[in-house]
Amino acid sequence: MAASITPREEVDAILTSIAPRKQPRQAITMLPPTEELDEKLLVVSFDGSARVKSSGGAFSAVVWSLPEWTVISAASKYKTDLT
Repeated sequence: MAASITPREEVDAILTSIAPRKQPRQAITMLPPTEELDEKLLVVSFDGSARVKSSGGAFSAVVWSLPEWTVISAASKYKTDLT
């Protein structure tokens, strides 16, 4: 029975040749949105869940006006025909 030790430099060279190439992370530059003085901006948030066994589910929604974050409308309901 024979045994040998492969030098570390050779192991690194072999692993480099078979290792998947890593792509550098790409930085995405995105400018923040701007608001004109005459624009009316709204943010809508919705969350809900539907039940599979018994048709129906609950949901909530909120509408805000920007830039003050004033609540325009808010609702939370249960609907029997929600899927």
